[in-house]
Amino acid sequence: MAESLLSRSGFFVTHRHEVPARQARFGTCPAVLDERIVEYLCRQFDGKVFLHQATAITKALGGENVVISTGTASGKTLCFALPVFHFLMQDPNAKAMFFYPTKALAGDQLQSLSDVAKALGLGKIVYRFDGDVQDAERREALRKGRVFICTPDVLHATILRRNEDAEYHALLANLALIVLDECHVYSGAFGSNMAFVIRRLRQVCKRKGCDPRFLAASATSRDPGKHLEMLVGKPFLVIDESLNGSPHSGRQYLMVKTQSEDDDDSIYQFFSELVNGGKRFIAFCHSRRMAELFYHRLVERFPQLKQKVMPYRSGYEPGDRRLIEEALREGALTGVISTSALELGIDLPGLEYCLHLGLPSTAMSFWQRSGRVGRQQGVQGKVVIVPSGNAIDDYYHNHPERLYDRPLEELVLHLDNRFLLLSHFACARIESGDFENPNLDSDIFGHDFVNLCDKIDEMDVVDDVLISPEPHRILNIRCIDDPTYEIPSGGRLLGTITFSQLLREAYEGAVYRHMGEAYRVQRVRHREQIVEVKPETPSAQTSPVGFIQVKERSGPGSIVFRRTLWQNFLEMAHTSMVAVTNITGYREKIGGGWVAKKYPRPLQRRVYSEGVMIRLHPSFGHVPPDGLNALAHALSTVYAISKPCDSAEIATHSVIRKQDNSAVIYIFDTTSGGLGISTAVYDNFRMLLPMAKELLTTCAHCDPETFDKGCPSCIQVPRWYADNDRLSKNEALIVLERINEIISTQTSKEDISQTYRYRIDGGYTSIQDPADDNEIEVKFGKMLFMPGCQVKLPSGLTGRVNAVDRSTGECRYELALENGRIVPVRDMGLSLINGDVEYICLNCGTELETREPLCPNCGCDLF
Repeated sequence: MAESLLSRSGFFVTHRHEVPARQARFGTCPAVLDERIVEYLCRQFDGKVFLHQATAITKALGGENVVISTGTASGKTLCFALPVFHFLMQDPNAKAMFFYPTKALAGDQLQSLSDVAKALGLGKIVYRFDGDVQDAERREALRKGRVFICTPDVLHATILRRNEDAEYHALLANLALIVLDECHVYSGAFGSNMAFVIRRLRQVCKRKGCDPRFLAASATSRDPGKHLEMLVGKPFLVIDESLNGSPHSGRQYLMVKTQSEDDDDSIYQFFSELVNGGKRFIAFCHSRRMAELFYHRLVERFPQLKQKVMPYRSGYEPGDRRLIEEALREGALTGVISTSALELGIDLPGLEYCLHLGLPSTAMSFWQRSGRVGRQQGVQGKVVIVPSGNAIDDYYHNHPERLYDRPLEELVLHLDNRFLLLSHFACARIESGDFENPNLDSDIFGHDFVNLCDKIDEMDVVDDVLISPEPHRILNIRCIDDPTYEIPSGGRLLGTITFSQLLREAYEGAVYRHMGEAYRVQRVRHREQIVEVKPETPSAQTSPVGFIQVKERSGPGSIVFRRTLWQNFLEMAHTSMVAVTNITGYREKIGGGWVAKKYPRPLQRRVYSEGVMIRLHPSFGHVPPDGLNALAHALSTVYAISKPCDSAEIATHSVIRKQDNSAVIYIFDTTSGGLGISTAVYDNFRMLLPMAKELLTTCAHCDPETFDKGCPSCIQVPRWYADNDRLSKNEALIVLERINEIISTQTSKEDISQTYRYRIDGGYTSIQDPADDNEIEVKFGKMLFMPGCQVKLPSGLTGRVNAVDRSTGECRYELALENGRIVPVRDMGLSLINGDVEYICLNCGTELETREPLCPNCGCDLF
C-alpha cells in the first residue's frame, strides 16, 4: 500500500529497511510495593508490567536515582509514576514535582496521572503548575496539591524566586521526589541552563532540610547515565533498551526520490494521497520557515486540504498549539507538518505515516521522530525518507545502510559559560534570602561557582544580571543571551521569536509566515522587543542579505586553550573568538526576479564564543580566497556528519588577512559564550581531511559545467550571507593537498594552556582570569576609552566614562549609566559609540595614538 501511494505521487523507492515487530517481555514488581498499587495493576494491566518497568520500580523503591532510557511508546510514565505514588502513600506529608520541557507535554500527562491518583483512592492531588495557570488556581494547587506538573520555566521564574513565601516553602520543604521526563531535550543551551536550575532547586531544598530523589526518562542516547549525572549533579542507575519489554508492531523505512531533483510536487501529491486515503501522518522538516512554506505550498496546490492538514512549530501561542494537538488526537486533522516541536512524547495515537522531509542532524532525533508511528497494535508504521539537497542527506542516500547503524550521540551540556554562570549565580544569591552571604554549597554547585561570592566585587563585571534586583526576569532559560521578541497582530499575539531567529525570519521588510498566512514586518522595536507586522499577500517572498565577521578575542577575556604549530607554515588553535552577524538588507522576489533592498545601517548581533581557528601563514604559499572558503564549508559539513550536531549551532568563516597576508578558517559555536560543540574539530582535524577531500571530489548532483562552484549536496550551505558566491572546489583541493603535505613532512608542537587543563579537571574557566601561559601566544593590544567617551555594554545599556584606572595592570572604568547609576566595570566587551580613544600594549604599558600591529617598545603582537 505504501509503495503504491508513493508511486502514484511520483516517487520511486531507492532503499528499504524493516524493523520487525517485537513481543512483550514481563517482569515482577517488588513485594514492598503498596498493596493498593498492586490491586491497581491487577485491575488495569492484569497484574503485568513490562520488564523495564518492573526493574525501574524495584530500583526506585530501593533508593536509587533512576533514568529509564528506552524507545518511544514503551510505557516510561508508569516507571516513575508508581514509585512516586508509593512514596506519597507511605508519607502523608511528601510531595513530588514532575517536570516536562513543554507545556504541551505537561498538559498531556496531567490527565493520565490524575486518573492513576483517583484509581488509587488519593483524590485530587495532581495539579498543573505552569505559566498558563492563573493565580487562583496556583493558590489552590499549593494548598491541596501533592503532585505538581511543571515546566522548568515556572520553577526558575516563580517557585525558586519565591521560595521564602510560606506557600512555596511548604512545597519545597516536603519535596521527596523529582521526576524529569524527556531528558534528552535538556541539551545545548536549554540543557545547560537546566543543569543550573536543578542545582538551584537542590540548594533551596537542602536549606529547607530535604534532599529529594530523582527519577528520569530519556530517549535512547549514547550515555544517558553520564548526561543525567551532569544535569542533576548526582549518580544515576540506567534502565536501557536492553531491558525494554514493551511490544511494538514494527516499522517499514522507505527512502525515496523523484525523477527530477527539483520536483517538490511529489511531496504535495503524496500528502493529498494520504489525506484522501484516510492515512494519518506527521511530516517533519528542518526549520520553522520550512514548515510554514511546505504548508503554504500544499494548500496553494490543494486548497481542499486546508482543514485537514496544519503546520506546527515553536513560537505559536499555547492556545493555537493545543487546538492543533486536540484536532490530531480526535481525528479532525489527518496530518501535520512539524518542526522538532512534535518530536517529543505528546500522545498522538493512530499515526501511521512519518515523513522525514530532510534527515534530522542526529540519530537520536531520527529515531524519536520515526517512533511517532507504529504505536497502534497490529498496524505497522511507515517511515518515508525524502532526502533534501544538503550534503548530509546526500551522504546517507548514497550509504543508506549506515543511516540505521550510526551511533547515538552524546547530549551536550556545557556549564563553563560565563553568561550562564553569572546569571544563575545572581538568581541563587537572591533565592538564598541573604544577598551578602548566600551560603551556597560547593557539593551542589562546585567550588568555582561558590567562590563567586568572594570574587564578584573584585571582578567588576559589566553583566547587568548581577546588579539587577530581579535577575530571574532577565534570564531566559531556553537560550543563552538571546532576547525574545513578541509578534502581535490584530489585537492578538501571533507568537514569539528570539533575536537570532529574527535575523533569519523577521527582520524589517521580511515576509513572516504563521500557520499558512503571510505577514510583512513593518518595524522592529528593539527597546520594547516587539515585531510589528501587517497581513501580506501569500505569494510574497523575501530572503535576508548580510555578512559575518569573526576574529580571535584579544586582551582580557581572551583565551587560547590549545594550539598546534607545524613549523611556521600551519597553525591550529582552540580559542575564544567574537563573531558579528550583519544583516545589511534583504532580497524580495518581484516579477520572477530578486530585487535587493538595503538598510541605512545594518542589523547586528555580536557573540563571544569559542571555536577552532586554522591559520595558514604566509610561508604556506598562495591561498586563493574561493578555495579557502570552499575548504571551510567542506570541513564544517563533514564535521557535522562525523560528530552530529544541529547545523544552526556551528558556523564557519574564512578570511585572507591584509595585515600579514595569512589565510584563516574559523569554525565556531553560534551560541553566546560557546557550548563546546565545535571544539572537537581540533581533536579530529586529521580525520576530517580525507573526508573533506572526498566531499570536494565526488558529487553526483553538481552540474558538470558548474562542478567547481559546488551545490547544496556538497559545499553550498543554507546561509543568508554571500558565502556561496565565492567557492572553488578545485582551488580548495590544492590548499588541502598542501595542508596534507605539511602535516606529513613537518614536525608539530602542541601547547596546552593551564586554563584548559583547569577546565578538564572540572573548573570553570569563563569566570577565571586566564592563566599565565607563557607557551601560548596572545595579543596584547587594547583600546583605551578616554574620560567622556560614550560606550555600550554587551547587554545594550550605554554609559559615559567618568574615570579610567590602570593601576591593577588592566583597564577598569567608572561608568555613569543611562539610568543614572554609577558602576565600576572591567573592559569585557565594551564598544565605542563616540569619543576619543588611545591604544595600549598590555605587556609593557606603552600608549599609542594609532592602532599598530606590533608594539614599538617591546615588539609584542598587538592586533
